Amino acid sequence: MLLRSSLLRQYKRCHRLACSRHNIMAIATQKEKLKQQEESRDFFCVVSDAFRLFARRSSTVLGSAWAFGIAILIIVIWGLTGPAFHYSNTWQLIINTGTTIVTFLMVFLIQNTQIWKNLPTKIWLVLRNSSSESEKRQSETETFLAA
Repeated sequence: MLLRSSLLRQYKRCHRLACSRHNIMAIATQKEKLKQQEESRDFFCVVSDAFRLFARRSSTVLGSAWAFGIAILIIVIWGLTGPAFHYSNTWQLIINTGTTIVTFLMVFLIQNTQIWKNLPTKIWLVLRNSSSESEKRQSETETFLAA
């Protein structure tokens, strides 16, 4: 009986240790997962903030009169070099490729910039429309109930 009781105590103690080790390992694993998620979230926030800053500064520079003048100058130079290259396919391909790449990149810059510039206006419109829609629904309900 004494042996059985001591074996039972030893078993319970070992079981508790095993459970506590498992819990500690589970907690450590959860902490590692949370740390990895936080690091990835931090990375994406840093990238997003950096792109937003880059887009804002780029839109300021590329939206200026100087940038427009440089673009016109590039097109004029390209046009003047046409006779030298006999208006070849390569000559045309250069301007087509350049404009395609610039357009593709500018779409993302403009989109990002417009989101942040128009955000207060959009919030105001949503709030105004939601209140006017609720008033409209209320008057429609009152009209329906009156009829």
